[in-house]
Amino acid sequence: MNLRLLTASLISLILIIILSITFLSEDVSVHSTKESPSIKKAIELILNIQSARRGEHLDYLESVVSQHTRLKANKSETFYIEFLKGYIASANNQFDLAEKHFNHAQQYIYPALPSHVLSRFYYERSYIEIEQDQYERSKLSYQNAENLFNSNQDYSRAFISISLGRTYDLAHVEQGSLLSIQQAQKTLEFAQKIKYPEMENVYFILGLSYWNNNQTILGIDFKLKALNIYIEKKQYSDIVYTLTDIGIDYLFLKNYDEAIRQLTQALEYQNKNNNTEPDEAYYIVYKLYSAYLQINDMENAKYYLDEAARLLRIQKDSIVKENFQTNQLLLEAEYLSITGKAKEALMLLTQANERHKNGLSNSFYHFDVTLYNTYGKVYNHLGLYDDSIYHHTLAKSHAVKTKQLNDNNQAQTQFLLHSFDNKKKENRILQLERNASKIMFFSGFLLCILIVIAAFARILMNKNKEINALNLKLHDLSLTDGLTAVPNRRALELHLLENKQDLTVRSVMMIDIDYFKKYNDTYGHKKGDEALIAVAKALKESCKENDFLTRFGGEEFIIVMKNTNKAESIQMAEKIQACITSLCIPHESSDVSSFITLSIGITTYSINKEDDSNNEKAIIEADKALYYSKNNGRNQSNHFYYI
Repeated sequence: MNLRLLTASLISLILIIILSITFLSEDVSVHSTKESPSIKKAIELILNIQSARRGEHLDYLESVVSQHTRLKANKSETFYIEFLKGYIASANNQFDLAEKHFNHAQQYIYPALPSHVLSRFYYERSYIEIEQDQYERSKLSYQNAENLFNSNQDYSRAFISISLGRTYDLAHVEQGSLLSIQQAQKTLEFAQKIKYPEMENVYFILGLSYWNNNQTILGIDFKLKALNIYIEKKQYSDIVYTLTDIGIDYLFLKNYDEAIRQLTQALEYQNKNNNTEPDEAYYIVYKLYSAYLQINDMENAKYYLDEAARLLRIQKDSIVKENFQTNQLLLEAEYLSITGKAKEALMLLTQANERHKNGLSNSFYHFDVTLYNTYGKVYNHLGLYDDSIYHHTLAKSHAVKTKQLNDNNQAQTQFLLHSFDNKKKENRILQLERNASKIMFFSGFLLCILIVIAAFARILMNKNKEINALNLKLHDLSLTDGLTAVPNRRALELHLLENKQDLTVRSVMMIDIDYFKKYNDTYGHKKGDEALIAVAKALKESCKENDFLTRFGGEEFIIVMKNTNKAESIQMAEKIQACITSLCIPHESSDVSSFITLSIGITTYSINKEDDSNNEKAIIEADKALYYSKNNGRNQSNHFYYI
């Protein structure tokens, strides 16, 4: 009897071991066998679609939904069908409808639902809630998605894909650029921990996050890390994108020599990549033209302008070609204007403007700002100064508005951001769900893992405190101009919005160094930087305690004077002019003096604590007064009231 019992026990033990080995070695379908093959395929497509490519495969997904809507579905199929409907609505920007489908799907969540599928469900829900400006709800939904990975390390690599998607999504919320950096840093730490084999993608996206937060140097550092890995792996397409992106960053920094070096390398690698398209080459060539134009190298600028025209002719995609044609008209008008052919330039500008009004310029960042500035230059050459001032003012006004619209989503304004995400080929990294009996078999082991995770979470919390402190320091740096150490343009916007208590009137002074381009051409950019630093220091010393000085861009500065009336602001301008004169900085190329001088425009306005539109209007008025000073001989100041 005891022998029979022992034999039966041994047989049972062998069966348990065989079943365990089977569960460990074989993949189980991500879905229950109850689901149809078409639903399985549809869900697998969603799992493999990256966050920025939600529009892919919609026709197929809609056909699957249409096919199963007419049939009676079981509980699990109902979940998947509602998930598909919500996903399709989200991809079509119908976020209220998507929310209804996700709410319905949530009622049919069942215990055996694969954790990575449920995690993707919660992540997609978090994206919808961000688009509905429900950040707190989105944070909870994403936390649910993340918790599923914390409790199931089998899918740790899949977490990278969702976490990088969250990095993009956070750009839509208030203060999103800082949140995006925090998410990207978290992804980086996790990827390093699991030795993620595609670290270059994480580095690149972290670089984009820093760029989005106006921390361009840090952004370039991470993109260079990604670039080194791409070069090592000989991934030519990614090398081209990354070099182009870094080149654009240097253009934003006005480091034109380095921008030219990076963009030229991008073209060289593109020639090694047989799969590249003419539109990619066009974008690189167009940026090289812009860089050479900025350093007044007209020969190379003309070469790349002609090369852009050649690439435009061989472009096959009609929509892309129409957009690029609009940009090409603007480039050629700009070149004609600079070379003194203002009338011909005006004809091309008119064509570009008409096409722009019809939406044929969507591929180019700040197209309208460049268009209006070029109009201003052309009208100035033609002696139509009122039209010139109007269009330059329109360009500045539009630039301010565009920046305000893009502050929470600046990452999406750079051409390579979406292109990079579209070009990446995501590997199928999801492992299939284990059988429920396997989970029970190893429940004791998992409990130990959870205890370890809890201890690790405590370590992470302490680490996050250090990261947050560092991010605060980085935030302060993002509000300071790197060259002159005075507040930058972004700091000005915050100052105008936040400092309204006990204020009745403000004066705004816009300052421009006369003939500064000629100064750089004569003495070199190093001397130009030294001159900017000296002028900024003198302006700061001239300011009163409550005045706010900022570098507005290039050689332009703005001073905001608290509770300062018209007469006091004019006295302040005279004081500044005298201070700059006393510096005696030589400027032999100036047409008004042998030393550096300033042109100043001033305006004074009443504070409306309920409406911030006066701030923007004041900058426009100060800018008009500045243009009046420049067009009437420079080396002078004028108040808007008198012009």
